[in-house]
Amino acid sequence: MHRSTVTPGAGGTRALAGTVPAGFAPSQDGAAAAATAWLVMVEGTAVLDSSRRAALLTAVGDPGFVRAAETRLAARALVLGLDSIGLSPQGTVMAVAQVDRGAYRVARFAGTSATVEVWYPYVLGVRGRGDGPIGVRWRRATVELRWDSRAGDWRLPSDFAFADGPDPQVADPSQIDKADALAGTGKEWLLYATAQD
Repeated sequence: MHRSTVTPGAGGTRALAGTVPAGFAPSQDGAAAAATAWLVMVEGTAVLDSSRRAALLTAVGDPGFVRAAETRLAARALVLGLDSIGLSPQGTVMAVAQVDRGAYRVARFAGTSATVEVWYPYVLGVRGRGDGPIGVRWRRATVELRWDSRAGDWRLPSDFAFADGPDPQVADPSQIDKADALAGTGKEWLLYATAQD
């Protein structure tokens, strides 16, 4: 697998809603960087705070995306037993998409629209004092984007589509392990510039 120049969390020229990366280039790398940054944000802990969720989602997505993602994330917070600001009395809330350990591919690029797939290990749960580590599960997210010429940035028209796996079956997969795991899931998977390999 080849290593790309796309770095998770980088590539934007400004921030929205205080912390959301924005201002990505109208290119394949720009679409990949936007998809990755927004996936990390939407899969993280900040959006589990109901007082911040709408502003964060609206910063990057159209109304259809916001409605669907809000519903999904509110249900996630309920299942985890979180309060209105995303905290748990049972311990520390963990929600981390470790994208730099995975890979991505631009499955489709048409100038003003793109489809980016991201494969990554995900940690989600509440860790109480004395608990062991929360299990990691590998998943793929399909991110649809459209170019908004007025805003000069990509936008999310719809919520992400998720699929479980493939699991590389090792804790710290090598490039070969990753390539083997992704065989049959499409071509042209790339490692991030910061890939831990």
